[in-house]
Order: sequence, then C-alpha cells, then structure tokens
Amino acid sequence: MTAYYNIEDRLLDKCSPEPNTGCWLWFGASQPSGYGQLWNGVRPEQAHRVSFRLYRGEIPSGCEIDHKCRKRSCVNPEHLAAITHQKNILAGDTAMAANAKKTHCHQGHELAGRNLRIVRGTRQCRLCEQLRARTRRHL
Repeated sequence: MTAYYNIEDRLLDKCSPEPNTGCWLWFGASQPSGYGQLWNGVRPEQAHRVSFRLYRGEIPSGCEIDHKCRKRSCVNPEHLAAITHQKNILAGDTAMAANAKKTHCHQGHELAGRNLRIVRGTRQCRLCEQLRARTRRHL
C-alpha cells in the first residue's frame, strides 16, 4: 500500500460496520467530544462531514451534519443529515434540547407569544415572573 491514497480509501480504512445498528464506527483519530477526525488533504476535518460530502454531496450553507443514529463515532452517510443548528439542537438529548422542546412552564403556562421571554438564551414564563415579583413585594 502506498503512503498516498484518496480520501474515500482513508475514510473506509478507519471505520468498521456494526451489524446490529448499521453504524460505520470510526476507530481512527477522534476529538475529545467523540467525533472522528480525518486529514482531508488540507487540514484535519470531522470524519462524518467528510463522509457526508463523499456520498451525499456538499453540505448546504447554514446547515450542520446531524447523526440520526445519535452516535458521534458513526460515519455511515445513511445515518447523516444536513439540518439547521436549531433542528440539530432539538434533535439531541441534552438539557438544552429538553428545555427548547418545552411548550409549557412548570406551572402549566404556555411558553409562547407574549408570555415567552428570552433572557441570555433561556426561555422564561412572564406570568411566573410576575407572580414571583408580586410575592417579593409583599414580603
């Protein structure tokens, strides 16, 4: 084998199909976050992005690559989708995703329209804020 071969060969040499899930698990260099990393001929790049471009086409502007299988080490192009950052956050299983999916506050008030207040990226219920303010004034 020569020291120089194409990027598709490099990608396929560093992943292994997992028969139960269909994931192509990356076993090459990885970032601390769990995403595979591959030299693209110019610079290191996330392996799942290389896979998407090779098999699905260019990544649309304003989109990022989501792992539909939720496995960061997967580079199977069938498990990858180009989606917006907001959709990617909502698709995740993080605290941020859970909060973004909430439609009502813990008191049951709808988090929408004039009742929704966003402060430093967090969603807050205006009715609950008003109730807390009244309670503080009466103490």
